[in-house]
Amino acid sequence: MLSLAAATAMSQQLTPDLSGLYICEGTAVEGAAYRGFVRITLHDDVYLVRWMFSDGDAYMGIGVVNGNAFAVTYIGSTPGVAAYTIEDATRLVGTWTVASAGGRAYSETLTKLVGQVHDGPGDQEPPQPRRSPPTGTIGI
Repeated sequence: MLSLAAATAMSQQLTPDLSGLYICEGTAVEGAAYRGFVRITLHDDVYLVRWMFSDGDAYMGIGVVNGNAFAVTYIGSTPGVAAYTIEDATRLVGTWTVASAGGRAYSETLTKLVGQVHDGPGDQEPPQPRRSPPTGTIGI
């Protein structure tokens, strides 16, 4: 029979490191589709999770892995919780809710960006949209 330490070590070896930058796609409380970025960073035995959206909204959370489940509690304008199934090291499919959602839950999928298999503390923020350089002349 396996010892608890051996079972824990085997479980950790089978669980992929979720660290990286993800595209986040889901359904908002009002029913509209949304898209943003999620940065997941391993910190000892837990993950720090940060959602970032183009309208400036940001949410911070802390998560744990148990088997093929990734559970995150987070805070933004209101507290919330998300639970994801780890499909592989690049895709998390889940459900989330917030305290103000009236008992309803919503879907969300996180897909790791290419080249983001593993990251560290010095990684950069998500890529920003490219803007065209200004054209024309400026009079002084």
